[in-house]
Amino acid sequence: MISWLRNPHLRTFLKFTAANALPAELFDPGIDINLSRQLFKSYVKHVEVEHHSYCNRTCWFCPNSTVDRRSTNIKMDRGLLTKILRQLSEIHYDQLFVWSGYNEPLADETMIDDVRLAKQMLPKAYQRIYTNGDYLSDKVISRLEEAGLDQLRVSLYPLSDYETEKPKLLKGLEERTGLKLAAKTAQYEGLQLAGSSLLITVEVKNFRPGHMSSRGGSLAKESGYENYFRTMPCFYPVMHLAIAYDGHCMLCCQVRPDIKEHRTAIIGDLNNDDYSLFHYYRDLAPARAALLGPGPKGGVCSSCSVNPFGGGPYRLGRMKMVSKILNSLPGNKALMDFLWLYPRTDRGRYKNTGDL
Repeated sequence: MISWLRNPHLRTFLKFTAANALPAELFDPGIDINLSRQLFKSYVKHVEVEHHSYCNRTCWFCPNSTVDRRSTNIKMDRGLLTKILRQLSEIHYDQLFVWSGYNEPLADETMIDDVRLAKQMLPKAYQRIYTNGDYLSDKVISRLEEAGLDQLRVSLYPLSDYETEKPKLLKGLEERTGLKLAAKTAQYEGLQLAGSSLLITVEVKNFRPGHMSSRGGSLAKESGYENYFRTMPCFYPVMHLAIAYDGHCMLCCQVRPDIKEHRTAIIGDLNNDDYSLFHYYRDLAPARAALLGPGPKGGVCSSCSVNPFGGGPYRLGRMKMVSKILNSLPGNKALMDFLWLYPRTDRGRYKNTGDL
C-alpha cells in the first residue's frame, strides 16, 4: 500500500469515509439472494472455516480452558464442507480462505485432504492455516506443500515465563521441522521458517491483560477488558465470515456456538438445505448496521477490543446524512473501488503483510 496511507489521521478519515460510502443494500436484510451474492463477491475478503472441534491445549487465554474441546473430536460434515466450497467456487472466490477456529487444525489428519479439495475447488483463493505448531514436522509440511496450501501461521505459546521459554520453543520448532528460522525478510516482517515453498511465519505469543481479546466477553476479566466498553465501529461483518465446525454461521471469529452467552451471535445454520453463504451474508445486515454505527456497541461486542482495521474511528461511524450524501455523489463507485475493491486485486498482499 502507498506509504502516505499509513498516516494514522488519514487512515481514520478514510475508514470513516469507507463506512459511510458503503451501499445501503449491505444494511438491508430484505435484499434478494442474487444481490447478496454480488455484494459478497465485492466485499468479502476473509472466509474462516473450523475444520473440526478438537484442540490439544487448554490455554488460560482461550475459552477452551473452560469449554471441553479435548474429550472428543467432531469433524465438519464432508457434505457441508463441499457445500461451502461449491458456493465459493460459484463466485470464483479468490481471497483469503482460512482453516482456523477454536481447534488445532493439524490435529486431524483429514485436514490435509481437505486442503487439497479446497485447492481444487478454489484454485485462486489464498489458503492459510493457523496452528500452535505441536503437530508440525517435516513430513506434515511436505504433505501440505503437495496439497496446495499457501501459508502456515505458527503461534507458539509459552506456559510460564515468556523470555525464558521463547528460545526453547523456537529451537524445538526448528528441530521438529528440519527448517531454520530466518528473521525479517522481504515477504514478512517477522520470523519465518526458511526452506519450504510454503510461507511459514512464526510468532511467540505473549498474552497478558490489556494485550489479548476478550473473546466476545467470555474472557472479559482475564483480558483486562471487564470494564471496557467498545465505541469504535467494526468492519468484520462486511469483509469476514466465520463458520463453526457444526455449520453455525457466526457473527465473527471471536464468538463460538458452544458458549451459552454467544448463542445470540449465531447468524444462521448451513446445515439447512435452503440456507447458503449468501443468505448468511445477507443476514449479517443488522449486525453491520449496529457495528458500523456510532456509539457504544452491545451484546457480545460490548467488551471487544479487536479492530480489523487497527485503531479508530472511535466515536465516528456510519451516519445517515453523511452516507446519503456520499452515495449520491457521481464518483462514489470510483471511491469504493479505491477504498474496498482495488486492494482485493493484489493477491500477493497476504504474503507481503501477513494481513488479516
